[in-house]
Amino acid sequence: MFHQANLRFNDQPTITVGTRTAKMSLVMAWVETIAQEMTRLTNWPITTLKHDDIGKYFIDRQTLDACKPKVSYGYAADGNSIKSITVTANGNSCA
Repeated sequence: MFHQANLRFNDQPTITVGTRTAKMSLVMAWVETIAQEMTRLTNWPITTLKHDDIGKYFIDRQTLDACKPKVSYGYAADGNSIKSITVTANGNSCA
């Protein structure tokens, strides 16, 4: 976890991380290092979600967790295959 003090960069010395030289906070140096390593090791795109999208995901997940979903499997007599799947949630209704 990064604390607020790790965002400080105005009074920090100039450092070089890979190909980038600048005044960087600890968080900036960490992000730069991770981004450079990701682009060095992969050709995957680096994408991110907006904070609004993360907030919506959190609320949706909180709503789902409140439903207390459960799943159970019915197996064949020999135990080698699944015959049925039953999904339930809070009295089988969740909004």
